[in-house]
Amino acid sequence: MKKKYVKSAMAILLAGVMGMNSMTAFAENMEEIGVEVSASQEEVLLENESVNLEIETIEQGDEIEKNEAECEKEEVGNETQENVTGEMTSAEEKTTVIENATEELESDAAENIVRETVPHEDEEVETETIEGITEEVEKEITEEVTGEIETETEELTEEIATEEELLTEVALDEIDTFQKPTEITYNQNVSPLIVTEIVPAGPSGKRLTYTEVYNNSDATINFGDYTFFYQYPAGGGKVFNTGDFTIESGETIVLWQCDDAKYESGQNVDFFNDYYGTDLVEGEDIFRINYTGIHSSARRGFAFGRDEDSIICYAESNVEGVDIVDTSLKHAVQYSYGGQGSVSYKSEIAKATPGRVENWQVPSALVHYEQEPNLSIQKVEMLQNENDLQIIYKNS
Repeated sequence: MKKKYVKSAMAILLAGVMGMNSMTAFAENMEEIGVEVSASQEEVLLENESVNLEIETIEQGDEIEKNEAECEKEEVGNETQENVTGEMTSAEEKTTVIENATEELESDAAENIVRETVPHEDEEVETETIEGITEEVEKEITEEVTGEIETETEELTEEIATEEELLTEVALDEIDTFQKPTEITYNQNVSPLIVTEIVPAGPSGKRLTYTEVYNNSDATINFGDYTFFYQYPAGGGKVFNTGDFTIESGETIVLWQCDDAKYESGQNVDFFNDYYGTDLVEGEDIFRINYTGIHSSARRGFAFGRDEDSIICYAESNVEGVDIVDTSLKHAVQYSYGGQGSVSYKSEIAKATPGRVENWQVPSALVHYEQEPNLSIQKVEMLQNENDLQIIYKNS
């Protein structure tokens, strides 16, 4: 700026000299120049002040920036130092941990070597304690298991014994154990025919009642020679002509009560056999009587003879009340013979076994049969108690 204004003044002065103007003009010019110079000087001073302020400002800004830079440098240095220190510390800690772990491993290995070489007293005590507890636990478990096994064995033994008894009973029921008598008696007061079993009641609507008769003689008897008298206590009853068929010595026949309508509807011999579990053959060991059935609760008499005055075989049902209470059990009234006369007496209520007799029901000897037995019954009085039943004999 100074050089600029100096040059302008010099140019003006030179022009005045060269142009040889008047002094007045020169003076005026000089005055103007002086004014301009003064103004220029003031401007220069102001500019200098402004420049100085800018310089100061710049210097102050530089100082601040310098200080900030130094601070940043210091902070970065501190942070770097801290990071380095932290990393060094972490490295040292890791080294320490590794050293400690190494020492522990070496120590454990040494202890294991020592333990393997010389057992520790505490371990011996611990081992003995564990072995003692194990023995006690094994003992308790053994006792408990043994007790359970013994209990189960006893229960199974009882069950097996019960099953064996049941199987024995079933086997005895299914197997005919009757042994035909081989001895012969000539006692003419012994009846050749004996009632051994009666089923007075069966399921409602079913024709399953029957009377079983045993041939107690040493000969074959034609049952057609006899009549079946189904008697009421007050007198009267039913008379059934069974027809001609024979009973072998020591064998039985079943007189089955079944009317024609039920028979034709399917309640035939197969139906009877299915119900009782038998294999009787109609016309051989079972014979059907065309009748609806025996009275289930009222007292009834079952007599066999050539006529009512010559009864040689007799039994009763429901004498002291109802014999068969539960008809679903397939029970029968079983009878035994008194040794002489014509009467068979009620012995027990047991499983029905049509067509099969037991030795306890009949005499141990068969009666000789050549002609009509001398035994005959003139009258049968049906009293209130079967033990009071009176048989009046008439010799023929």
